[in-house]
Amino acid sequence: MMRGVRLWLVLALVAGAAACTEQPSKPPRPPVPVLAAPEGVADTEAGGKNTVGVSHLEMRHYDIAEGYFRDAIALRPDFPEAWFNLGVALDGMGKQPEATEAFKQAKRLGGNIPAIVNSDIVKQHLGP
Repeated sequence: MMRGVRLWLVLALVAGAAACTEQPSKPPRPPVPVLAAPEGVADTEAGGKNTVGVSHLEMRHYDIAEGYFRDAIALRPDFPEAWFNLGVALDGMGKQPEATEAFKQAKRLGGNIPAIVNSDIVKQHLGP
């Protein structure tokens, strides 16, 4: 009986030690670039859709975020931040041609917004 208990304890200790060994951690993923709605737009329905989309984009729920950005753009077609965020969502889903088109719109509408013009992801799609 004692022999069975000892064997069980040894197995439990070995299993516990194996479970406690540190696994090499993956480096953290860089944050997803997102743009909030500017003052004056943030409190509109389009701004609200963009805000919800940004939350999903930050969690990498690209397909859900896409819908919110498309809704924001339908409500306010001249919303460069929503176009930018749509481009990021499409890029995250591997829809490169569509993402490029969204970034073109973002840059066309928000050419004076440094966060759009100087964005690495925009430069990747549109060039410097």
